[in-house]
Amino acid sequence: MVMDWIASNYRSDKEAAIPRPLEPPAESRLDDLQTPLLVIVGELDDAETNDAMRHLATRVPGARLESFPTAHMVNLEEPELFNAVLGEFLDFVRGSS
Repeated sequence: MVMDWIASNYRSDKEAAIPRPLEPPAESRLDDLQTPLLVIVGELDDAETNDAMRHLATRVPGARLESFPTAHMVNLEEPELFNAVLGEFLDFVRGSS
């Protein structure tokens, strides 16, 4: 269901819903990022998503990884915890700039 929703949104503003690979690939440029990054992962989400988010957190310098006891919709499943973690991260970003 979620994949259909995402695909529908993607197609709505594209002539052809054909992904175009980036050159150079974005993955090879992750360690060039110089902005604060909060990576949030739901422990009950699919393994590929978890692996991708953990990879992102390890590749981006200074990235912060937060793991929640949820599936994919972390902000809906644990709104209070999500808001607290996000608020703390935003306070950190404001304080470091």
